[in-house]
Amino acid sequence: MSVVHVRQIANHLETRFSTLIDMSDVQSSAKPEARTAILRTRAVAAYSVALLGAATDEAAAKSVTDQYADDGIDAIYYEPAEQHLYLVQSKFVQNGTSGIESGEILKFVQGVRHLIIDMDFSQLGAKIKSRQNEIRSALLSASTKIILVVAHTSTTKLLGPSKRPIDDLLSDLNDASDMARFHELGQPDIHAALAGTAEGAPINLDVILTDWGQVKEPYKAYYGQVSLNEISAWYNTHGDRLFAKNLRKMITDSEVNKVIAETAQNRPSEFWYFNNGITVLCSTVAKKAMGGSDRSTGVFECTGVSVVNGAQTVGAIAHAGLPESAAKVMVRFISLDQCPPEFATEVTRSTNMQNRIDARDFAALDPQQDRLRQELLMEGKVYAYKTGDPTPQRDKGFGLEEATIALACANDVSLAVIAKSAIGRLWEDITRPPYRKLFNSGLGALRLWRLVELLRIIDDKLKSEADTRTDREWSVAVHGNRFVAHRVLSRLDLTNLDNPDFNLDSLKSLASSYAAEEIVATAAASKRAYPAAYMASLFKNTSKCQHLATIIQANAKPAQNGASTKATSGPLKKRKKS
Repeated sequence: MSVVHVRQIANHLETRFSTLIDMSDVQSSAKPEARTAILRTRAVAAYSVALLGAATDEAAAKSVTDQYADDGIDAIYYEPAEQHLYLVQSKFVQNGTSGIESGEILKFVQGVRHLIIDMDFSQLGAKIKSRQNEIRSALLSASTKIILVVAHTSTTKLLGPSKRPIDDLLSDLNDASDMARFHELGQPDIHAALAGTAEGAPINLDVILTDWGQVKEPYKAYYGQVSLNEISAWYNTHGDRLFAKNLRKMITDSEVNKVIAETAQNRPSEFWYFNNGITVLCSTVAKKAMGGSDRSTGVFECTGVSVVNGAQTVGAIAHAGLPESAAKVMVRFISLDQCPPEFATEVTRSTNMQNRIDARDFAALDPQQDRLRQELLMEGKVYAYKTGDPTPQRDKGFGLEEATIALACANDVSLAVIAKSAIGRLWEDITRPPYRKLFNSGLGALRLWRLVELLRIIDDKLKSEADTRTDREWSVAVHGNRFVAHRVLSRLDLTNLDNPDFNLDSLKSLASSYAAEEIVATAAASKRAYPAAYMASLFKNTSKCQHLATIIQANAKPAQNGASTKATSGPLKKRKKS
C-alpha cells in the first residue's frame, strides 16, 4: 500500500502547503513535474516542523530553507517555549520504497556541523543567511536543544552505514550532556500522523493497573501502579500529544528530569517511593471484564487520554532507555464523563500549582547561609538565598545562584563546569563537598560580595565581546562563560578580598582585560584539541575543560601585578578571626 499512501500524503501536503511555501527560487522554465517534486519535498520539510515543533502551517512554511547551497538543510525552525532548534532534511520518495542515499545524509551532517559547530554562513544560500541572527540567538542559549530530523516518504528506514554519520554527529554533540536528538519520520509515521490529524486523533490506551483502587463520588476515577516500560511505550507511540491539555510539554533538560531518569535507571525498585506520580484525564475510563473484581491486577480501557500532571516523569522515563523491569509508578485516571465542563481545567491548574522542592531549597537549611545574609546586611547588601526572596537590584545585592557561580569559578575548573552544566548538583547535599567546598565557616561575606562583583565584570565583558566576535571566539564568549570566568579568576590574586581596606578597582580592570585574552586563548586551544566539538557541549565536559585549562596554562603569559602566579584551585582560605 506504500504507493497509495504516498499519493495520499502528496495530496494532503500540496493542499495544505502549496500556497504557503516560497517557490520563487525555482526557475519558471522548470518542467511541471520537477517543480511539483520540489514543492512536495519542501512540503514534507514543512510538515515535519508543524508536527514535531507544534508550529502553525504559516510558520512551518517559512521555516523551509531548501534551495541551491542549502548545505543539505531543508528547514530550520526554533521553538522558543521548549528551546528546540529543529534542523530538517526532507525527501519526497515517489515510489515509496527507495532508501535515502548515504550521500544525502552525509551532506546534511556536514551542513549541521557548518551551522552549529563552525557557525560558517558564508557558503550557504540566501534563505539560511537571512536567518543568521535568529540562529545565532537560538545557539546563544545553553538550554537550546538541537533536534535533527530526516523526513521522507519511503518505507525504508535509515539503518547501518546510512545512519552512522547521524550517530557520529550525535556522539559529538552529546559529549557531555543531552544536547541533541534525532527523529526519523518515514512514510508510515507521516501517513499515520496525517490520518490522525484528519480524525482529531484522540489517544486511547488499554492500561494494566496493579494494586488498583477507585473513587466513585463525586466523579469516577481509578488509581494504581503502572510499569515504567508501559509508560515509556505511551510516549514512544504518541510523543508530546500525550500532554495536549497540560500547562506545558516535557522539559527535556532540567535537574528534576535528570533525577527522575537516574532513579529509573539505577533504583527502579524504589521509583514508586520517590516519585509523586502521574495524573491522566480521560474522556471515559472503564474496567475490562478480565480479572473480575480482583484488585491485584486490572485492565482499563481509557479513551481521550491526556497527561495533565507528570509530563516530566513520563518524558524522563521514556528517555532513560530502561531495560525490561518490574519498576512501577503511581498513576490516577480521572474520567471526565459526567463531570462539569470546567472540571478538566481546574484539575490541570490545581495539580500543576503544587509546590515542589528544588535542590537550591536545601541550601536554605544551612546555617552558614543565614550567617552570610546577616554579615552582608552589615555591609549594606541584600543576600537572597531562599526561594521566593525578592531579587535585589544589581547594586544592592545578589542571590544564591550568582553566589554559587562566583564561588565555583573561583575554585577549580571541575566546579566551574558543574556551575555551567548542572548547578543544582552543587546544592544537593549541604553536609559534604562540593557544597561544603564552596560554603563553609571560612567564607566571609565581604569576600563573597567581591567575587560576585568580579564575576559580573567578567560576564559583562564576555557579553560585549560576543557582539564583536565571530565563529569559535563567539562560541567561547557565549558557551564558555563559566570556563573563562574560572580562567580569569585563577589569574587574579584573590588573597586580599577579605580585607575591608583593599581597593578592588585594580582587580576589576585586570578581570576585564583578562576576559578578552582568555576568549582568544580558549578558542585557539579548543580548535587545536577539539576542532569538531560542539562548543555548548564542550564546556559541560569536565575532563575536556581540564585539558583545555592545561593547554592554556602552558602557554600563559607571566603574571602581572595584582595577578596570581598560580591558579586558585583549592578550597577558599579561612577568614581571620576578629
